[in-house]
Amino acid sequence: MSWWDWRKQPPPAAKVRTLTFDEWRAHWGEARVADIQTKARASGAHRWAERGKMMCIFPCWELVPSSFWAEDWPMMTCLWKKAGGKCFEGTRLIAAKWSPVWERFGANFPQGYGTPHPPYALSSCANWRQIGPDEAIVLGVISERDLRDHRSPETDEERREREAWIAKIPPKELADFLRERGTRAERYAEEKRERAEKSVEMARVYAEQCREREAVDAMFVRMSRMDEIFALKQASRPEPPGVLMAELQELMRTPVFDRYPHWKARAIRYAGVLLEEQGRFAEALEYYLSALDWNPALLLKRKIAALKKATGK
Repeated sequence: MSWWDWRKQPPPAAKVRTLTFDEWRAHWGEARVADIQTKARASGAHRWAERGKMMCIFPCWELVPSSFWAEDWPMMTCLWKKAGGKCFEGTRLIAAKWSPVWERFGANFPQGYGTPHPPYALSSCANWRQIGPDEAIVLGVISERDLRDHRSPETDEERREREAWIAKIPPKELADFLRERGTRAERYAEEKRERAEKSVEMARVYAEQCREREAVDAMFVRMSRMDEIFALKQASRPEPPGVLMAELQELMRTPVFDRYPHWKARAIRYAGVLLEEQGRFAEALEYYLSALDWNPALLLKRKIAALKKATGK
């Protein structure tokens, strides 16, 4: 699989096969894998150390697949259940931050690092996603009592700041604010809807980027073919001038072509070559001047001077 083919792989959510760890490593190499693992380990250890401070805002973690290569998720699910974890909404692996599941999961991972935080092994780059209290309680991961028991104690300074902030809000506005927030189930439903909309938008943007990359790839392939053709002598070219000119004109009209001035300059230059070979010197001169505008480094100055002399311009 080429590098361009790998770039066009859809995100993990799409129903197509993504690269396995061995395929990914074969292309990018051990150094890149080691770099990813080092950064992931540092990030995971940092968040694990912060679990007390973040307990109130995000009391749970969800284990999510790697964004680099395809995880063996059935195997991960089996290890998760073996460690005492539960699956929510079918396949979601979620547990409280204080749950012993994370310790057992890391310890039982085959050929793993034995750590309670990602990454768990060289071939796995699964990561955590923070889960808020509304989602965790609605799904049944934790209870209200669990949240109260494990919440970080509020300091006197934090309490004073909270009371001062509430005191500034008029009673009616405060009541409206609390009523508009709704229940945990309503808030989670709204959060889930927003997440789904965001996922659809990201998929749309990704599809547009893939289409644009495909257009660029096709353009480069066609230009490479033009390079090969114009490297031959006029009598040896496989296609007549009219066909070549039509293809060059189509390439020059491609909107994405304007972002690659060196490629566009070569296409314009080749069109000028065709016109010059047909004896249309005035038109060829205009094409050469345009190509020089796009790429001043082209070796066309002597040819332009000769055509100016021939046309009397």
